[in-house]
Amino acid sequence: MKSGIWIKLDANLELLEEPNLNAIPDFLIKDEPSNFITKQKAKEIAIQIFNGKNHTLSEPILEYSKKKEKYIYSIANKTIKINETKKIVELEIIELDVCTGKLINRYESYNGLIEK
Repeated sequence: MKSGIWIKLDANLELLEEPNLNAIPDFLIKDEPSNFITKQKAKEIAIQIFNGKNHTLSEPILEYSKKKEKYIYSIANKTIKINETKKIVELEIIELDVCTGKLINRYESYNGLIEK
C-alpha cells in the first residue's frame, strides 16, 4: 500500500495547518491488523458481480479515492470485439469497498482502438 500526506510549513518550519490523515487507514494509526479484504477475495466478489461474463479480469488495484475518502479495489472485465479491421477493447469496471467488499460503483469504459 502506498500513501502519503502533505505537511504545510511556513519559512520558519512552523505548521500552517493540521495534516489531513484521511488517506491513512485507521488500522495503521491504531497499530492493529489490516481490516482490508484480500485481493483474492476482491477477485472472487468481482467474478460474482460480473455473473460469469469473465472475459479477462484484471488484478484488483488498491487505491485511495480522494472523492470518496476511502480505499477501494478497482477491477476491470475486458472484452475485445472485432469491428471490421479494428479491435475495440471494452472495459466494465467495478469499485469495491476494501473493508466490506460491497459494490461502490460500476461503469463502462473503452481502451481505445487497436489496429489489427
